[in-house]
Amino acid sequence: MSIHKSSSQELSEVVDEKRQQTLTDLELESEQYRYSLRGRNLVASVIFVAGTAFTLFGYDQGVMSALITSNQFEKVFPQVVVAGNNSNHAALQSFVVAVYEVGCLFGAIFALWIGDRLGRRRTIMLAGIIMMVGAILQATSYSYTQLVIARLVTGVGNGLNSSTVPSYHAECSPAKSRGALVLLEGCMNTFGVTLSYVSST
Repeated sequence: MSIHKSSSQELSEVVDEKRQQTLTDLELESEQYRYSLRGRNLVASVIFVAGTAFTLFGYDQGVMSALITSNQFEKVFPQVVVAGNNSNHAALQSFVVAVYEVGCLFGAIFALWIGDRLGRRRTIMLAGIIMMVGAILQATSYSYTQLVIARLVTGVGNGLNSSTVPSYHAECSPAKSRGALVLLEGCMNTFGVTLSYVSST
């Protein structure tokens, strides 16, 4: 009887110890992911990130319209010059502009499973890195093919961003102002397009 009691007591102690260890691990993990920003500061930070992402989205959409017809651009990429007898150059010019949107489509599709695996914040960070790589590739492009690939890469990053940021923004916004704050992203997109037109004149 005493042997049975002592063994059940030992078992109970082991279970309690394991439970306490599990609680400690959970507390450590929750502490690791605890936000340092709260309340209005958190909302302001999320608005800034979402606004930046959508301003960049608008800027990327609009900047190509001025670049595509500039003399410097046409010297480096003669394939986009439509004037003359070049019948397929209009198609090549359209393709280099439109391939960005194709990249956005792929990025939005990839967000379906990348977002689940990495979470929203890490997906946004990854999208930003992809867009930086794409921007560097575009800025250093010396051939039509490289420019097309660079715009495709940038589009993938933007697709990830534009499909993840609104959800993250809505989740972090207070319920009473959620609609207005998410609508602000559309305004920032328009602001980005305007900025691209103004900066290229």
